[in-house]
Amino acid sequence: MIEILKNKKKESIFICVLISISQLLRTVGAALNAFALTSLISLDFRQFILYEVYLLGVWLVIIALDSSVNIYKMKFCQEIAVDIRSKITSSLEELEYREYNQNSVGTYISWLTNDINIINEKGTLKFFDIVKGVTGTIFSVIALFAYHWSLVLVTFMSLLVMLDIPKIFRRKVETASKKSSVANEQFVARSEDILSGYNVLLNYNQQQKLTEKIKSYSIALMNVLFNQAKIEAKVFAAGFTGNIFSQILITAFTGALAFKGIVTFGTIEATGALTGVIFTSLGDLSNRISSIDSVKPILEKFKHISNISTVDANHDNLENYLREIDSQSSSADVVYQVENLAYNYGEKLVFENMQFTFEKDKKYLILGKSGSGKSTLLKLLISYYDDYHGSIKFYGQEINTIPKEVIRSHVLYLEQQPYLFNDTVRENICLGEHFSDHEIISALNESGLICTEEFLDFAVGKLGNKLSGGQRQRLALARGIIRGKRIVLMDEVTSALDKETALTVENNILSNENLTVIAISHTPHKETINLYDEIYEIPEKS
Repeated sequence: MIEILKNKKKESIFICVLISISQLLRTVGAALNAFALTSLISLDFRQFILYEVYLLGVWLVIIALDSSVNIYKMKFCQEIAVDIRSKITSSLEELEYREYNQNSVGTYISWLTNDINIINEKGTLKFFDIVKGVTGTIFSVIALFAYHWSLVLVTFMSLLVMLDIPKIFRRKVETASKKSSVANEQFVARSEDILSGYNVLLNYNQQQKLTEKIKSYSIALMNVLFNQAKIEAKVFAAGFTGNIFSQILITAFTGALAFKGIVTFGTIEATGALTGVIFTSLGDLSNRISSIDSVKPILEKFKHISNISTVDANHDNLENYLREIDSQSSSADVVYQVENLAYNYGEKLVFENMQFTFEKDKKYLILGKSGSGKSTLLKLLISYYDDYHGSIKFYGQEINTIPKEVIRSHVLYLEQQPYLFNDTVRENICLGEHFSDHEIISALNESGLICTEEFLDFAVGKLGNKLSGGQRQRLALARGIIRGKRIVLMDEVTSALDKETALTVENNILSNENLTVIAISHTPHKETINLYDEIYEIPEKS
């Protein structure tokens, strides 16, 4: 939490100064109340009215300051949210395929929403509450010392007892907060899963499962959050008990001093207000400290993501690799050379003794039953996975020695359901980079999607639902063509399309003489089978 505040040192100091001034004025107000009461006891009505006017002026300034503090705190929290989200997404940018896909999209959304809200509510805002309490306590203690030193002594004796309260609950609060963060992630991920499958439920008249599942997920989340609330309630109760006990003790002690004539009776009013500030602040201090401690597991989780290093060792020589591969690709005939390739998912053997040669501008079809490792092979060829056994050479170099960025700059991976952003055709092609309209149209035409300039501004809708399946596949192909990618890995890209559209897409890609195509399928179309230069079949495991 301190590291977050350090990154915005000027803003946090400014807010702390405003809070401190407000607390100082509250102490002045307590003193004015004491003077007013003393004047009233002395029947000096004129002096009493004067002190009340001063008090009104002080409180008007306090109200203005508190209003400003609330505005600045809200702005501060939102800026922190932006900073943390940027750091999270920057860390995600460094992850490779496997690391990123260890968590669901719903989990990442939970980090960017629920977790950040927790950081601000239980961390940032509680920090400023502590600043308010500490500064109020300091000014109140100084004021008490001005009345009599013994009041400060009694106050500090109570303080020592109250500061030990957070230590009793700290570990429980941290554990409960960590469980709540995980529960939030699970709720979002599970809810996203069931809501995304609505059409499936609808087709089988099982829509009622939606409410059943969401309710069960909600109950599971509720139980975890309720447990956290119970722990926080215990912390609050312990702190509040100490608060009340201490205030009564100080008020009684001040009354004793007043009866002995050491302080005026008006001091009881001031002492009540000042000790109210001190012990309310210290009574809540345990709860606030525990609240800030509860943020630690979330920050540690984000820090863990930041520490996952998936950057290639040769990343500094990226440009050299790009030039070298570009040079080799223009003269070499063999794109991929696969020898004695084997791969395991944990203890499970997926395949072994794979032998393939893929030459430039040729078309290859890899057949095999579901689960035979076809998709895994493609993910190895694009370097999504690199923990294989055997050898995969890309233009003569072992693929796991080449920076992954170099592989991705040459190879296009087409999935069965290409992802399209809810934006225009142009933005789905450019992906934030700059290409002229002529370049975009040329790439789309080469991919088989004939279009006009007007079509570039067409909004494709969520997941590209305003386009046909064939149009989505052609657009995905154009993304690679416009960037000079001439090696295409096709992962069952036409299996979800109707036969006519599938044949059109396959014919368009396979007839392009400038593309090296490696396609996998378990149900190839006999109409396009003759367009492949070579067909490999993955044997069944014995």
